Amino acid sequence: MRVPPYQAKAEPLRMLGHPVRIRVLELLQDGPLPVRGLLAEPREAGKTIRWVLR
Repeated sequence: MRVPPYQAKAEPLRMLGHPVRIRVLELLQDGPLPVRGLLAEPREAGKTIRWVLR
């Protein structure tokens, strides 16, 4: 079955839409960062980043 073009374009945005995924992109904006650097994120974000990186 063929996927409509609008749905194919929306899929990457849906996957990136989780706030923690957006935060990971922000952290990586200035360049590569080791995973421990991502996990060092304060508060609950570190736990959630672990979930995103699975």
